[in-house]
Amino acid sequence: AIKNQKQNPAVRAAAPPGTKVELKKTGPAAGAGNTTPEVADEAKSSSQAHLARMFEDGSSFVEHGVGGLDKQFGDIFRRVFASRMVNKDVARRLGLQHVRGVLLYGPPGTGKTLVARQLGKMLNAHPPKIVNGPEILQKFVGQSEENVRMLFEDAEKEARQRGDNSKLHIIVFDEIDAVMKARGSGGATASIVHDNVVNQLLTKLDGMNALNNVLIVGITNRKDLLDPALLRPGRLELQVEVGLPDATGRAQILRIHTDSMAKEGLLGECVNVDDLAKETVNYSGAELKGLVTAATSYALTRHIKASQTFASDEAESAEAPVVLMEDFMSALTEVPPAMGADAATLEAMRPNGYFALDDSSAHKHAETSIKTFVKALQDGTTDHMSCLITGPPGSGKTALAATAALESDYPYVKVVRADTVIANANADAGTTDDVITRSLKASFEDALKSTLSCLVIDAVETLVGVAPGDADETRAPNHPKATATLSALLQRKPPAGRHLLVLLTSSSPKTLKRLGLAAGGVVDGAVHVPELAVDQARDVLVASGAFASSTQASSAVASLNRTSVPIKPLLSTARLARATSPESPDGVRVVAPSAWAACVDRTDLAARA
Repeated sequence: AIKNQKQNPAVRAAAPPGTKVELKKTGPAAGAGNTTPEVADEAKSSSQAHLARMFEDGSSFVEHGVGGLDKQFGDIFRRVFASRMVNKDVARRLGLQHVRGVLLYGPPGTGKTLVARQLGKMLNAHPPKIVNGPEILQKFVGQSEENVRMLFEDAEKEARQRGDNSKLHIIVFDEIDAVMKARGSGGATASIVHDNVVNQLLTKLDGMNALNNVLIVGITNRKDLLDPALLRPGRLELQVEVGLPDATGRAQILRIHTDSMAKEGLLGECVNVDDLAKETVNYSGAELKGLVTAATSYALTRHIKASQTFASDEAESAEAPVVLMEDFMSALTEVPPAMGADAATLEAMRPNGYFALDDSSAHKHAETSIKTFVKALQDGTTDHMSCLITGPPGSGKTALAATAALESDYPYVKVVRADTVIANANADAGTTDDVITRSLKASFEDALKSTLSCLVIDAVETLVGVAPGDADETRAPNHPKATATLSALLQRKPPAGRHLLVLLTSSSPKTLKRLGLAAGGVVDGAVHVPELAVDQARDVLVASGAFASSTQASSAVASLNRTSVPIKPLLSTARLARATSPESPDGVRVVAPSAWAACVDRTDLAARA
């Protein structure tokens, strides 16, 4: 029987299939009188019996539409539900205490909400009440706390009526970090409301009248924002990371989303799911679903074009489209992973490309040294390392770091730059120091979600608030919080199975050493990138196509009257001079001497007298 009962506005109860649910809004707060279905008891089919059958089967959870999360489900069943399966007398003798709270955390799209939804279905518990965290908060005094209390009303009522025979009630807090932040972390008014909500939930979880027939499931991708008291035993004591799926998990997810087309014979024999799983490193479950959708769209487009071309052939036009491997390969370029390599940003960091110099050059030595760091992480020799790339302004440090990151073949590469961090910050985000500090924390947290990651921190002196160069080595950093945070993060050991390489660039090595951010401090190693020698500058100009011959390039470099040349302004000057030079009769554009002289004056590349 289903009957209407006054319920919390923030609750969305998952009703049995075919049940029509009507929600009515009443009361002073928006939606404060929603109604939800109450499911009738099933005396002959207890949660315990259902759990026992699932444990005995030992089957994968793919049949329930969940792929790549067998270990996570296994941990939850072992910790949360095993104590609810044994005889009450055995539980009493063992002194078993039920786990009342689970926290699912991990990057977006990995299936945290799916896990929470499937728990109620697979465990034969009451349909889970799913609460979107921000919906708990109300503008009326005391209403937010009342919303929390109302979530537990059904469980309290059944506990009074049936005692230990009560079925399990699951309450899911999606985006729990929005309402369960660390107490005292907000503003004066906001902090009071958030603090009271946290206190109310803690009271319900393990207060004097704590219930044994309730399981709280919190979902977040920012575990660090939660109040630490929530994570203690008796509360959200089981914390399960729902991370990016491995190759086996990705294959399971792809099979789930291609199952229907495979059964209908619409998945080409050329499609190898295992090969696709290898190509989709760092794809989340949601992104894999999007990949299948994109591949299907390519097949549909091909089918529509064929149908229009052969419109007179009814048999041909009536055929359903078959999704081929080439469709998936096209979709891979269209649906990149959010936790993938930031190739566009890395390419933008080397607008002039990258020019390899001879093996005896200092640049080649620096490149080889960085590759040693890259390989050490790939081989699993160590789990975290950092390398500081130093050199004068314009010497090519950023281009070298970007090239090393691009060629590393790491599945996750992220760039952290002060200009990007500040540009993307909200107007009310606080001081620049606070903004950079939060960005550094978030960047390292994201990097540690991948099994193999590389962080490129460009112009680190700007992040810590120091002017480029070592002109004033005694000046304190303008961003002390960011400085301390970066120092701590560089020393932080990654979780088991995670590997992180951090490449830092700076033109202020002496200042960084004083701040403890250099080799010998929190940084594992350092390489130096000097300016180009005269003959190297000549070779770079020829390789860039700016000059047709070494003789012309030598004359151009000689006109600078320098013993060494920074590569970045050299290439910028050559690009500008080439753009202002006339084309030759055969359509080739090279730098004219007059254009070179004019551009050298504009870019201030020549040595001052």
